[in-house]
Amino acid sequence: MVPSVSSGDLADARAHLASGCPVSIDGLTNDIVPGARRLRRAVVLAVLALIGGALDVAAGGLDRRLRVDPDTVPWRAIGKLQAVSENFRKTCTGSLVGPTLVLSAAHCLFNPRTRRFFPPGSVHFLIGYGGG
Repeated sequence: MVPSVSSGDLADARAHLASGCPVSIDGLTNDIVPGARRLRRAVVLAVLALIGGALDVAAGGLDRRLRVDPDTVPWRAIGKLQAVSENFRKTCTGSLVGPTLVLSAAHCLFNPRTRRFFPPGSVHFLIGYGGG
């Protein structure tokens, strides 16, 4: 439920501001805490910038991500991790950190159907996989 504000409430607030009395919003008092108004303004602008950037991409706006060349260092170590079990396949991204060691998230190796981890023989890593 949204509280309603009457024109009398707004007039009272304007009169209070005009009288020069300290105004407290979220515990920051403009007259007592130096820089409170500037700090609040900076926080609001930062939040708006973050929301605006997220909305820009979500609404089909400018996407600033760049496709990397998987054949160049350090991107060469990134690849596609595949785990297969009967009629179920799971794919994730992994990174080669040793000659035979791939770093990936644990959920990438967990089979939710069997509620067990995939057996090592069913996990494959495609190094330098560039998508597609």
